Amino acid sequence: MISLNEITLGDKGLFDRYVGANEVKVSEMSFTNLFIWRKPYESRFAVVGGFLCVFHAGAAGEEYAMFPIADRPMGPDEHAEALAACLGELRGYFRGKGKVPLIRKADKDQVGLALSAAAGSAVSHDRDSGDYVYLSSDLIGLKGKRYDGKRNHMNKFKSLYDWEYVRMTPENAREAVAVLEGWVASRDEGDVGAGYERLANMELLESFGSLSCKGAFIKADGRYCAYTVGDVPKGDTAVIHVEKGDARYSGIYAMINQQFCENEWKDVAYINREQDMGNEGLRKAKLSYQPAAMVDKYDIRLI
Repeated sequence: MISLNEITLGDKGLFDRYVGANEVKVSEMSFTNLFIWRKPYESRFAVVGGFLCVFHAGAAGEEYAMFPIADRPMGPDEHAEALAACLGELRGYFRGKGKVPLIRKADKDQVGLALSAAAGSAVSHDRDSGDYVYLSSDLIGLKGKRYDGKRNHMNKFKSLYDWEYVRMTPENAREAVAVLEGWVASRDEGDVGAGYERLANMELLESFGSLSCKGAFIKADGRYCAYTVGDVPKGDTAVIHVEKGDARYSGIYAMINQQFCENEWKDVAYINREQDMGNEGLRKAKLSYQPAAMVDKYDIRLI
């Protein structure tokens, strides 16, 4: 029987151990993401047969799991056998609640593993959840004609404002709250997603000192007008979890994006700027930075 646990800051070491033992590509499986979004998604976790399983609540009462990850490297045969047993437990859990056994946001390699362990499962592509991955050198240098617009935005910002790059610390993290509240106020009335983003951002800012993250601000004419936070869950890829700015400052988003990458992420090869969630404006913005790759994600309905 699967018994679910709430996600707390005290679980960071456990999650980091599991992520460290796997090639985890999807941004949703970083501990920072799981922790700050745990309330909107009603997130819980369980260890099932040596696999870490994370559960979320979706729309209209839907419940789903992330793809299970093991606590240590295994050979192909051992992993296939252990994964099949774990997926069997998940199948029983969902069916016992009268729900469809569903895994969401699995990457392509994980889909292959799932189909080997649970042949006949139905797979569908979730374009809106795909992560945008960039070369850090591209986001730092902004070289060539394809980045002319970004450089122009930054040059305009620099010409208009007396600006400063400020690293985020546990002591100054709450300076971001005014920027966040301004961003929320600029959203359409009744935008439920903005409320969820506010909740997740507040969790991140209040726990900044405990999450192994890096963060930064841009100040213009002495005022904090943008902030961003990211971390490196594993390996050579940084994940940018939040980025908020006051759009009244022309060029602010181009400025904080480039400055954060230049000052904090020179030593990583790639930067994952997460998904567009089906927002056409956000999709256009993310594509305009010329991603080097996408982390495609899939839904798996277990048979």
